[in-house]
Amino acid sequence: TIAQAAAAARAAPTNAGAWLTLISVLQQAQRHDDESQALADAARYLPDHPQIMLATGISAFRRRKLDVAHQALTRASQLDPNASTPWIALARVAEMKGDLALTLKHTLHAVRLDAGQAPLLVDVGRGLQSVGRLDEAEQAYRGATVAQPQAVEAWRALAALLGEHGKTPAAMDALGKALALAPKYPDLHALAGDILRVANHLEDAARAYANALQLYPKSADLLNKLGCVQKQLGDEASAEQLLRQAVALDPRFHVARENLVTLHIERHQLTEARALLRESLAVPGLADEAKRNATTALAIFDEHDRLAPIIAQAVERGADAALADALSATSDATLPLDDAKLAAFRDLAQKTGGPVRTSENERFARGLPTGSLWPIVEAHFALHRGDDVESVFATQKLLNAAAAKSEADHATDIRKLQRYMRAIELRRTMSPPARTPAAREARLRFWHAAIGLDDDDFLAGQVKPTPNFVSTNPHVARTPPNAVAGTWRRLLTEHHDRAQPGPWRAALLYFAIVDMHGFRDGNGRLARFMMNVELEAAGYHPIVHTDRLIKSMAAALSAIRHMDDLEPLVDLFARASDDTVVLMTAIQAHDKPLH
Repeated sequence: TIAQAAAAARAAPTNAGAWLTLISVLQQAQRHDDESQALADAARYLPDHPQIMLATGISAFRRRKLDVAHQALTRASQLDPNASTPWIALARVAEMKGDLALTLKHTLHAVRLDAGQAPLLVDVGRGLQSVGRLDEAEQAYRGATVAQPQAVEAWRALAALLGEHGKTPAAMDALGKALALAPKYPDLHALAGDILRVANHLEDAARAYANALQLYPKSADLLNKLGCVQKQLGDEASAEQLLRQAVALDPRFHVARENLVTLHIERHQLTEARALLRESLAVPGLADEAKRNATTALAIFDEHDRLAPIIAQAVERGADAALADALSATSDATLPLDDAKLAAFRDLAQKTGGPVRTSENERFARGLPTGSLWPIVEAHFALHRGDDVESVFATQKLLNAAAAKSEADHATDIRKLQRYMRAIELRRTMSPPARTPAAREARLRFWHAAIGLDDDDFLAGQVKPTPNFVSTNPHVARTPPNAVAGTWRRLLTEHHDRAQPGPWRAALLYFAIVDMHGFRDGNGRLARFMMNVELEAAGYHPIVHTDRLIKSMAAALSAIRHMDDLEPLVDLFARASDDTVVLMTAIQAHDKPLH
């Protein structure tokens, strides 16, 4: 067959069909050297034939001769401007070279020529999204929806991207287009639940998950998601029922098991949680990761029993030496690490030096607050009791009533305020921790407990027993429970000290605490407290975050992850410093000064 095709090409050297037949036969026979020679001969006789140039480019691409491929394919696109195939091949060459912007550009051009190629844009969008190039990914998805308005997957991908990054109305609009095309597709209803849950529209999210379950009632994943939302809505009975159904439907679905364990923990049902974890270890075929998580959780429960009285006593006495001694019994070398997080923290710390970074510090107010005014203000904002001056005075009034024993209706709020205010006083009187890893870990646990002991919302000073995620940013991986302590130690003894003192070190510690999410709850509150620990230690005035600024926090944290730079968070802190100065001036000018 090869001999016949070669003879036909030699007999009619200007017949493109003959050459293309020969090239195809040689490709099938995997005679690549002969194929290259045939392409060279064909190009010599037919230098301006688009299909010969296209075949030359594709052959060069397969042999990873990317520059040759690019040259031939560009010539093919010039010879046949209406053909989409050369542009698709050029996009593959650009992708192989790592030029994603050019990949997108060539694919968009191919789709403009042939709308049937729109699914390629979805693939390009996913590639861009995976490396954090979100604007270009959105452009790719939107290009696919314009080319093929009936493409459900393009609308779904666009909705998922927009929802993941907080653009809820636009996400739901895109998802509405997909649902109009495929109303009985359960994954679309489930995605609606995911988007609405991230946006904290919990009742709407519950309805979306319920709709998905009607279409696919045997989904353990949907039962788990609906159960989690019901827990967030406060319906713990329904949550437990749904999570148990998920576990019964798929005993190896460890996420539902871990969420059920978490529900028991939140109810302080540690016996039930332990029993469920031991049961997990006996489930045939359970993933190794799930077994490790169960083993870790049981070990953390044992640690909880051992450390709880020590932590309580430390907070009562305002001294954490005994806690540091207890933690030092565990060698650093035996503790697993979250290497990915530590690498990110190391890079962030290294970027905090230099004159440009130092100049940023000038945006922050200096000097420590004096008197009894500041603890009331910081505690007020830490507990989200309002953004204006009048709300601060309402908090002061509540505390005065408690001191006069005339207020009993807000005992929990008063206890939280008083606890937080005491922690502020302690951070100014306690000596810095020793430079040992265990002492640094002990101090972090101590502060978590000092601002949260006896609070039913979280286990004070204790590592989270099970993996967790943040509902407003569920796609960010958090440090596994077994790696929390070791990662804290390395962070606090190495990367913390490398960062420039003051705002940059405060930003590093803030980001690390919320990014790891090492406690079951209270990570954000602890991060804000530690931010002020670092600012005060460097002689800067502490700051408060209004709810307005806190709403900008997610965007700042996301920017850090994509930029590998703390600047977005330092900028937000600087704005908070300005707001704090204005607030304190207004309070001090008020006709009812705080006491």
